[in-house]
Amino acid sequence: MAIDTAHTIAYGSPVGGSNVSPASLSNILAIQLREAAQAVAQEFGVNSIVDRLAQLPDQIRGHQVAVHAAKQAVAEAEDDLLTARASLVAMVATETNPATGKPAFTNPETREAELIRRQFDNVIYQDAMFRLRDARQTHAQAQAELEMLQNKFAATRKAADLVAGQLNLLASH
Repeated sequence: MAIDTAHTIAYGSPVGGSNVSPASLSNILAIQLREAAQAVAQEFGVNSIVDRLAQLPDQIRGHQVAVHAAKQAVAEAEDDLLTARASLVAMVATETNPATGKPAFTNPETREAELIRRQFDNVIYQDAMFRLRDARQTHAQAQAELEMLQNKFAATRKAADLVAGQLNLLASH
């Protein structure tokens, strides 16, 4: 078909001598141009880049929501841990020696040592500590995934810019 079109353009009539109307010639050229554009787009991966650029913003938004939720879970776990610790501090500070009626832990070092011992023995404190650790890990993972998607988006945009530049160079020659 390309030979017929080239012959028609060069000599005013297609190979074989039949006449082609200007409208038909225009349609043939449009089809060939469309096919050439599709071939170039496929060779340069334009459709793939466009698809990724269309999908990544929604994926990024989903991960932003996940990061926000994970950050809230960390804050809640921190509050729970502080509440559990405050309860233990109050217990240690108010505990009295039954024999003397005086405070059981009279100096800061003994109070701190008792607080640490009770933190390890207290199920509520331990649960809050483990939930905080898990919430921080979840937050870090969600943040890393978000950053990876943002990097992918930036790289895809750069690839799109490079392909556009290459296509502009081809079009100018």
